[in-house]
Amino acid sequence: MKIGRLLGLTAAGSFVLLTVWVNGCSRTRDLGVFTSSVDVGEVLHPGEATFDSTRGEYRISASGENIWGTRDAFHFLFREAKGDLFLESSVRFEGEGGDPHRKGGWMVRESLEPDAAYADVMVHGDGLISLQYRRTAGGLTEEVIAAHRAPARVRLVRTPDVFSLFVSEDGRGFQPAGGVRLDLPEDVLVGPALCSHRPDRIEKAVFSEVSVGSRSLREHEERVLESSLEVIDVTTGAREVIYK
Repeated sequence: MKIGRLLGLTAAGSFVLLTVWVNGCSRTRDLGVFTSSVDVGEVLHPGEATFDSTRGEYRISASGENIWGTRDAFHFLFREAKGDLFLESSVRFEGEGGDPHRKGGWMVRESLEPDAAYADVMVHGDGLISLQYRRTAGGLTEEVIAAHRAPARVRLVRTPDVFSLFVSEDGRGFQPAGGVRLDLPEDVLVGPALCSHRPDRIEKAVFSEVSVGSRSLREHEERVLESSLEVIDVTTGAREVIYK
């Protein structure tokens, strides 16, 4: 697919309108800086995404068994993007009593196939924050678990084959929380994703203070060398950062 470079778009910037047909009638939905809202994989209840231009917030509802393993089932609000990326927001769930493994966050995905390769940063219902990734289509999902927990603001950066997770507990200063080298195509799909982890349940999440852009716009930020001490499960390959 041929697309232009994604530059400095925010929730307060320009928006697009998506027209869908329901029972023969057209309905227009404002999706902010994104272009499409779809269910990926097999879901019991259709999901939905909307943009509140007054508050500058994206609201997503979704069912879906999981974003994990070799196949995913979730709702995805996305647009096409290219090259280096910078994705940031706060993520909060609406309602109590949901599964502790429900998850919402930012995804960079090679396609809409349920088993597609991807990288994401996910905030879980129990507060866990992790960088998840599937290296190849149909492969197992791996993760790097952040030392920080929600509530927090999360940032996913691609530069260009390295995906890095940053977490801010105060909304201002970000701390590096993990990274992985991943060979995804230059042209990808990016945006917020949500799954309920219980197929028969619909969960809702709000993405606020959203920033979507090119890393090149933030090259004024000082680049630093980072190192971390991690515990690795030799059976599953899961990694947990315990010191940076």
